[in-house]
Amino acid sequence: MAALMRFMSSCEHIVLKNCSLALAKNLTGEYAFSVKKVDIPAPPKRPLTAYMIFCKENRLNILKEDPTLSSTDQIKRLAVKWSELNNDMKKTYELSARQSTLVYGEAHKKFYESLTEVQKEELARLKEEKKESRRRLRLNRALQKSGIPKPAASAYTLFVKAEANKIKGDIHSPTEFIKGIAEKWKKLTPEAKAQYEKEAVADKKRFESEMEKWKDQLIADGNKKLLKEFEETSRRKSKPKFSLQEK
Repeated sequence: MAALMRFMSSCEHIVLKNCSLALAKNLTGEYAFSVKKVDIPAPPKRPLTAYMIFCKENRLNILKEDPTLSSTDQIKRLAVKWSELNNDMKKTYELSARQSTLVYGEAHKKFYESLTEVQKEELARLKEEKKESRRRLRLNRALQKSGIPKPAASAYTLFVKAEANKIKGDIHSPTEFIKGIAEKWKKLTPEAKAQYEKEAVADKKRFESEMEKWKDQLIADGNKKLLKEFEETSRRKSKPKFSLQEK
C-alpha cells in the first residue's frame, strides 16, 4: 500500500502539481531544452570570490573541529568565521580574488578568440537560451507563489487516477502499470470514455473560472507586472523545442 501511495503521489506531482511543465507548454510558452549544435571547447572556469576562496581553504579545518557537521552547518560555521575576520585578513582574500579575476579575463579572451565564427554564434545562442530559461523559471515560481490554478486534467489523466485508486495492493512496476492503463484506455467503449470526457470538460470550466478569479486577484493586489509577463509569454505560439543529441 505504501508503494501505491508513493505512486499516486508521483502521479499527482506529474499530472497536477507539475504546473511548470504545463505552464511552459500551454500557459507560458514553449520549453527550450538547450543542446549544443556545434562542438565548443570548455571555457575557463570562473574565478572564485574572496569569500569562496576563504571557504575552500577553511572547510577542512571546520570538519577537523567537528566531523559530524552537515553541509548546511559547515556553511553557517564558515559564515561566522568570515564575519569575524579582520579587514587585513579579508583584504588578503580580496587581493587573491582580484588576481584570479585578471587571470580569468585573459584566459577567457584567448578562449573566445580561438573560436570560429560558427562557434561564437552557437555560444551566443546558448547564452540567450540559458537567459530565457532562467526568466521562465523565475516566472513559473512567481506564478505558483501567486496561487495560479492547477491546469485542467484531461480525460485520460482522470482515467489513470481512477484506475490507480482501484488498486489495493502495491504497484510493483509503475512502467508496466502505465502500459496496461494505456491498453485499457484504447479498448474502452465510447460510452465509458464519455464519462471521463464529461469530467474533463467540467474540470476545464473549473480551471477557466479559477483563472479569471486569479487574474482579478493579481490586479487587486497590484501585481499587474506579473500578469502582463504571464500574458505576454502565453501569447508566444512557438512549438516546444525537444532536441536530443545523438550518441
